[in-house]
Amino acid sequence: MLAAVLLALLVLSGVGLLTGQTYRFLEPLPAWAAHRALGIAFVAMSLLHILVLLFDKYIGFSLADLLIPFAADYKPLQLGGIELGSMYVALGILALYAVVIIMITTHFWMDSKPHRWKAFHYTSYGVLAAVFVHGLFLGTDLKSGPARIGWLVMAAILVIAIGMRLYRARTIGKDA
Repeated sequence: MLAAVLLALLVLSGVGLLTGQTYRFLEPLPAWAAHRALGIAFVAMSLLHILVLLFDKYIGFSLADLLIPFAADYKPLQLGGIELGSMYVALGILALYAVVIIMITTHFWMDSKPHRWKAFHYTSYGVLAAVFVHGLFLGTDLKSGPARIGWLVMAAILVIAIGMRLYRARTIGKDA
């Protein structure tokens, strides 16, 4: 859950950087530094999540289960009679790989190839959706109660923030 909260803060800080809302609280350089630190913390917590699952004897994930999409057989999903395997585990794995790509392209392309970097950076919204579904359907703490309500409220806040970001991009006549 900590990784997901860090991801939410990361996306909110990124949206805030583009809309200018973050600058109400932080100067530009500390705002960018905070965004970067949140990204690093999110990856670190995601890797810790994988490491903990690797040693969890209750579920018994192998390294392949945790690194190869659809290799795990934990909570398989069947849709319309079609077996999709462990879709929710696969979403988490694919989200992690997308984050690694986002971080690499940010490091190497943000200044030198800004249009390509921006295209990869937009996948962060897909990562957010994948992590939300991953946690909602696999998170044992999210089955019911206050944690589930908090999860859904966090999702609503993020949808509103992303909507504001997209509205801003549309109203200024370019993709900001």
